[in-house]
Amino acid sequence: MPTNESLQQTRQWLDGLHAVHGYDGVVHEVSTVLNENANYSAANHRYRKQLADTATMLLSLYDATGQEKLLDAARDIRRLIEWADSGLMPVQLELFAMPESDWVSP
Repeated sequence: MPTNESLQQTRQWLDGLHAVHGYDGVVHEVSTVLNENANYSAANHRYRKQLADTATMLLSLYDATGQEKLLDAARDIRRLIEWADSGLMPVQLELFAMPESDWVSP
């Protein structure tokens, strides 16, 4: 949801466009922004699908070979997709957790 500040900035931007270029200029600029947003959304969808396909391939390789690192990589890719969907930033240690054998006990 937009904040009051972002709405005010948008209003000022549109008022400035209208003052300089008129109504047609505002329509042209808004159309350009919407087109760029649609292109970004389509590219984002393609990247996420490619990541999901890669995770699926890694799981198939894990099933065929039993290599634990493939399973870990598939889980990490799925977590990246989840973090991207939620808008949260991953903590590096959550993404690249050390194996239990590497932990030093106190």
